[in-house]
Amino acid sequence: GVERELVRPAHFERFIGAWVMAKLIRPIDGVRELDGVLCAYDNGDIVLEDAMGARRTVYKKELASVHVIDDADEGLEEEDEGETGHE
Repeated sequence: GVERELVRPAHFERFIGAWVMAKLIRPIDGVRELDGVLCAYDNGDIVLEDAMGARRTVYKKELASVHVIDDADEGLEEEDEGETGHE
């Protein structure tokens, strides 16, 4: 899918609620990329909520880049198809 890099504060504010991928400068706990819903933006720091509902603050000094993931919900449609077989 097409990814849009978030750079300016206005970009982050516009995409609060969107699914994003954050790439870190250095791995944290062995992980270099984090994905989740962008919940908050404050002076370069972001809060992500992962698929399990856990929230994590990622500080500006830790971030290499943040991209919006446009096709994050494609897999959800496949799960719904099997539930409509009652015709």
